[in-house]
Amino acid sequence: MNSQAPLQIAIVAPNVSENMSGEAIKAYQYAKHLVASGAEVTLITHGRSAPHLGHFPEAVRVIFVEDDFWQLFVWRSVVLRPLIDIPFFLAVRKIARKMHAETPEMVFHFLGPVSPITPRFPLREAKCVLGPITGNIYYPPALSAREPFSLNWRRIFHPLSQRFVGALFHDKSKFDSILVSGGARTRQSLKWAGARDEQMTDVPDSGVSDKILSRPPIVHEGENNRFVVNGRLMPHKGADLAIRAVARTKRPITLDIFGKGPEEARLRELIASLGLEERVHMRGWLPSHDDLLNEMTRYRAFVFPSMAEANGIVVQEALAMGLPVICLDWGGPAMLTSDETAARIEPRSEEYIIAQLAEQMDDLAGDPARAARLAANGLDQARRDFGWGAVAATWRSGFERQAAS
Repeated sequence: MNSQAPLQIAIVAPNVSENMSGEAIKAYQYAKHLVASGAEVTLITHGRSAPHLGHFPEAVRVIFVEDDFWQLFVWRSVVLRPLIDIPFFLAVRKIARKMHAETPEMVFHFLGPVSPITPRFPLREAKCVLGPITGNIYYPPALSAREPFSLNWRRIFHPLSQRFVGALFHDKSKFDSILVSGGARTRQSLKWAGARDEQMTDVPDSGVSDKILSRPPIVHEGENNRFVVNGRLMPHKGADLAIRAVARTKRPITLDIFGKGPEEARLRELIASLGLEERVHMRGWLPSHDDLLNEMTRYRAFVFPSMAEANGIVVQEALAMGLPVICLDWGGPAMLTSDETAARIEPRSEEYIIAQLAEQMDDLAGDPARAARLAANGLDQARRDFGWGAVAATWRSGFERQAAS
């Protein structure tokens, strides 16, 4: 690879948007950063991303993979739906083969999903990078009774599944480089699938956009009893723990919950049963990511008691805004934070977590000095480690490895 020539890269990601999942946000921001840094970028994504790319840089060539018979068949099948990414990546392989014939120096970066199990189909003859991968995360042992049956089943059969997928597709062993952001748990999973240590490089999972890092940091003065939860309402996110904690607080704490998902009806029932309608508000999704960022400036802290979070882009964004984080000392949030940047709760038991969430909200609401200290430390870390320039530079190590091969 000519170091003077612009990087020619095809980003492969099923979802790309600033208003979808964390993985979609990561792909969107990464592509924009590469364009700004002078790379020639092609984006290969599913057709469902099209409505979210209206303001995408015109310099990016976008190729949409539309649903074919097999994608629709797998999606409509309850049994086969977990395999929905396979027909997408098979379609990507056909596209990549044509692109490689036209541009042999093209790097194909398979960015999403973060699952270490999902098979991708890299071209042997092309330069292919996988990741960052940050899977193989499950509930803390003390909360195993809360773990859904499907996730419990995956935990038990994960090693066997990885060995089966590796033996069937041999896909992980074919990548020139694999970027790993989940530490030892993810490395072990990838090894079960046939990946080798010399393929893997430890990197951050995601960056934070410059528009967030350049915002004036949130100022914490006086009493502030407002707290916020943000994200898709899934069982593992633990929003119910935050709601139950509000009922335990001694101060007039309020909690706004932004997001939608399968847990929404159950959470509304919980709010009603605890008589918290005046203190806990389900706000749904806001029209845009910018609207959400503007709303976040009103709160004392971001509450994120997720029990099986592989990374946590929302945690990174909160730190980058100067918004203190209350999270579990587990999984991705534990890797992204320290006791100097967040109020971290050891996941000893459900009861312990609820009590600690209440205590931390009470304490931060009435202690602006502590809130300001956590916010300043988190902001320093975000500016140092989470800017896309720093993150993309570590990812580039995978591309450089190919250049030397």
